[in-house]
Amino acid sequence: MENVAEWIAPRRKKIAIGLGLGTAILVLLILFFRVDAFTMTRLHLPSDNASVSVDGDTLRAYNGAYFYKKSLAKEAPPTVLGGGVKLPEITQALWAGDSGVLLNFDQSLAGTAVQDIATKKGLPYTSTTASTWYFDFSTDSLQHVGSYLLHDRARYFDKEKKMLYYLEGDDGQVLHAFSTTTKRDRVIPLSVNFSAITQLGTCYDSSLLCVVGRPIAKPSHTEIYSVKDDGTAKKKISLDGDLYLVPGTAYGIALMNEDVEAGKGDGMIIEYAKGALLNLKTGEKLTINKRFSPGILYTTYGEDGDKLVFVGNLNEEYTTVQRHFLRPSVQYGRLVYSNGEKFGSSAIIIDSPPLKGSILLKTTDEEYSIFAPKGQVKADFSVHASDAVVDHVEGCTDGVDGARVRSDEESPSKIMLLLPDNSSLRAAIARVTDCIAKEADMMYGYTVAFSSYDTKNGKITSY
Repeated sequence: MENVAEWIAPRRKKIAIGLGLGTAILVLLILFFRVDAFTMTRLHLPSDNASVSVDGDTLRAYNGAYFYKKSLAKEAPPTVLGGGVKLPEITQALWAGDSGVLLNFDQSLAGTAVQDIATKKGLPYTSTTASTWYFDFSTDSLQHVGSYLLHDRARYFDKEKKMLYYLEGDDGQVLHAFSTTTKRDRVIPLSVNFSAITQLGTCYDSSLLCVVGRPIAKPSHTEIYSVKDDGTAKKKISLDGDLYLVPGTAYGIALMNEDVEAGKGDGMIIEYAKGALLNLKTGEKLTINKRFSPGILYTTYGEDGDKLVFVGNLNEEYTTVQRHFLRPSVQYGRLVYSNGEKFGSSAIIIDSPPLKGSILLKTTDEEYSIFAPKGQVKADFSVHASDAVVDHVEGCTDGVDGARVRSDEESPSKIMLLLPDNSSLRAAIARVTDCIAKEADMMYGYTVAFSSYDTKNGKITSY
């Protein structure tokens, strides 16, 4: 022991330095190989509910009786925003926070507020079924906005300006702005012509609206323009390829045409040999040496928003990209649900708009889930037993003679509510809605389908 002590004594400084360096290297290796943990949380909402939306840590949806919101970040019952009128099935919804929502409907118009307004305005049937509507939560009322449909992708609500920006029709080249303060809609005449507009949002360096798309003059390029209220557009960025922005951040995913690897043979999908996480303010690129296809769902995360995570149509993994030392690290994690169950028996459907800090996704299990950093989603999304929910709804029909309530045999989460078609129908719907909304926590995960029938012959008059 004395010999060992004598040997160590003059070498203490070198040993300490060596131990320090070894510890530092070990820590760096742990950080380098550690994959940030993400989980999927089932929302227990069917994926055919076109009203479902996520904004930050808030989930919003419509359940057939009322519009509501629910926190993702804490456990609290849903908050009812508005409702009480019979609406057709929603096919598209663009939310204006807690103010209201722009809507498209399918053709089940009989006995609905849509039919009432169309009759008063003298709107033809073809115009009524292809119209955009606004439901105002402050008045629980519906108004006709225009005889056109919402474009299915690019849309944006500016909370400061209280303005909904969206595109019209299948081609999505007419830009609209709807004020939730004045309830007026207007077309913004863009000074630049696009062959396709892909995204709308607040500019990363100003309060102006930014429009992302492919200009007619350069169809292979993606360009970002800042747009003034009069439609004057100023080019900010142009790149030869695709650019996918992360809302609320200064980052986007850049896929350059020079990196395209064309598939061989018919039906093969074009892929990119690599991509980049692009800082729009500084122009810095974090190269991602991984093959890409356009079919991904993605978001940035971390305190600075400079980390990227995405999932694709490979079922079992997610991919993270972050800077380590002087180069990026591309790592892979296994998709799991928040209860520890592995994901893999179904596939992800790539049709959700990008969000900041999380991903709202659909699966072939026909339900919504939220993909987010582990521990970020703290809310409980469990649902009550259908018998208890039916009892609650039945209790709310007391005083409505001839009302019938049952759960749908094919879809137990759907509550069928049949009411007599008479002069009191609309008042009955409003009263029943007000009653069931008092137990919004019990109603979470369920939809209500109001139908009416002729009391003389029993035939259905609306559904």
